[in-house]
Order: sequence, then C-alpha cells, then structure tokens
Amino acid sequence: MEENTQETQKPVESAQEAPQANAQQTEQSQQTEQPQQAAQPQQTEQTQQTEQPKYQAANYQKANFGKRFVALLIDAGCCFVVGFIPILGWIAGILYTFARDGIDFGGLDNRSIGKKVMGLRVINTETGTRCNYKDSVIRQIVFVVPILNFLVALVELVVVLSDDKGIRLGDKLAKTMVIEEV
Repeated sequence: MEENTQETQKPVESAQEAPQANAQQTEQSQQTEQPQQAAQPQQTEQTQQTEQPKYQAANYQKANFGKRFVALLIDAGCCFVVGFIPILGWIAGILYTFARDGIDFGGLDNRSIGKKVMGLRVINTETGTRCNYKDSVIRQIVFVVPILNFLVALVELVVVLSDDKGIRLGDKLAKTMVIEEV
C-alpha cells in the first residue's frame, strides 16, 4: 500500500511518462485486487462445508431393513474387534456404540461405519439435519439397562418392521429417522 502512495506522489516529468505511470499503477492495483477476489470463493466454500444439508423426513421412505441389519452387524463387528484391547478397547467400543451415528470425522460424515458402508444416514426429523452426538446417544439410550436390553432389542425389531417409516423407539425419543442416502 505504501509503495502505491509513493508512486502516485512522484511527479511525472514528461507527457510520455504519464501513460506509462498510469499503466503501472493500474497493473499494480489489479494485482492487489486479484488475491482478494480469489479469497472470496474460498470463504464461500468453507461456509458451505460447515452448513449441513436439510433433509425432509416426509420425502424419504424407510430404509431397507436388510441394509440396516448389515450395518448393525458391521458396527457390532467393529466393537468386537476393538474389544480385544483390554480396558481401552472396551471403553472405545462403548463410546462408539453410543456416539456412532454422530461421528463427523475420518470421512464418516455423521454416520457409523456400518451406515457409511451400506449407504444409510440418520437424520433429525425436526431440524432436517444429520444426526449429531446428542441425537446418537438418545437413540441408543434404550439399550443401557443390562438384561432388559435384550428385551428392548426384540421390541425395537418389531417396531422397525411394523412402523411405516421404520422409526424405532430410540428414533422416536431422539426424533430421528434412518434413511437411504441418495
């Protein structure tokens, strides 16, 4: 900026130098404007990345039960493998079980490994956004009570199969729904 002001303050000694000086000033001002213009699209791209797409639950049919079941088996397999690591593996498995549908790193894009592989996604039916950690924990909270969790799993199975949108009890508590990603 200081260089531009110094150049504009230099007196032009002849009429031939005036067009050259103006051309240099124009070229320098264009060069300083180009990086600013280039920075604007990057800011827009960053803004778009932080905004979540809105999903309309009414626009989706229930996710295929077979895909949901395979996704569950994949997730259970991940927990099983990690469970071979004493203490830390157990803790990681428990945390994954509760937070799996809200994972937003490692390319999982707010879904569990099983759901990513099977092309499924959990959405919040009220906000129309992807499932977050809070939604994920609420979805899984029905399985917390030992011994009763087997009974709850059977009830959840019946509810998923009988509900027209495939919304299980945990989904109703969290106001979420499993959809097939398009």
